[in-house]
Amino acid sequence: MKLTGVYDHKRVLWNKSIREFHRLAGARILLERPARAIAEVRLGRPLRKGELFYPTKNSIRFLERIAAGENVLAEAEHVCRTKAEYAAEQTTAQKAVRKEFASEGRAQWVKAWRKNPSAIVEDWAHDTMEKILGSRQGLTDPRRLPSVWHRSAFHLARIYLVGVEAEGPGKIDANDMIDHDHYVDAGYSSVLVTDDERFHRIAAHCPKPSVRLVRFSEWAARIASG
Repeated sequence: MKLTGVYDHKRVLWNKSIREFHRLAGARILLERPARAIAEVRLGRPLRKGELFYPTKNSIRFLERIAAGENVLAEAEHVCRTKAEYAAEQTTAQKAVRKEFASEGRAQWVKAWRKNPSAIVEDWAHDTMEKILGSRQGLTDPRRLPSVWHRSAFHLARIYLVGVEAEGPGKIDANDMIDHDHYVDAGYSSVLVTDDERFHRIAAHCPKPSVRLVRFSEWAARIASG
C-alpha cells in the first residue's frame, strides 16, 4: 500500500486508510524483497510464516509514526529515489541482454527465450545468489526461492516484452518498479488481483513457477459465490 497518495491536510482519509491497513494487516508488515531474497538464499529454502514479517513491535511503531503523518515528504522522496534506482538497474539489465544479443545474436537469444525462458531466468537467478553467497557452489534450485525466482523472471519478461516485442522503445514505465515489487511479493500469496493490462502482459511471459494473476471481476465473483 502506497500511503503518500492519500495524505490530505485534514488527515481524514489518511487516518481512515491507516486504520483499515492496520486492521487488514493485523500489525504485520512483510519483509522487503531484498531482505527476503538474502534470507532465502542463505537458508536454501522459502521463508516460513514466522520469518516473513518484521517483528510486531517494529510494525506497530511504524504504523503509529505514519498515522501521525510523520515522514510523508520523506516517503515521497524515497519513492522518487527508488524509481530512479530501478530505472538505472533496468538500464543495466537491458545492456546485459544486448551483450547477450551480441554474443549469440538477437534472433538466437529470442529463440532461446521462447523455447526455454526458465533456463535464462535460472542463469540470472544464479547470478543473484552468487552475489549473496560469493560462490556458485552448492546453490539451491532458484525455483524454490520465491523472491529470487520471481524477481529474475519479471525482470527478464519485462525486458523481453518491452525490448524485443516492441511494447515501446525499451521504455521503463513509471509503474514498472511497483508492479515488479508486487509480483515478487505475491510469491508468498495464493493470488494477485489486478486489472493492469501491462502487468498481465509482462506476467504472462514469466516462466513457471509463476505468480497467479486474476482480474477483479473474477476475484469478486469468487467471493460472491462463497
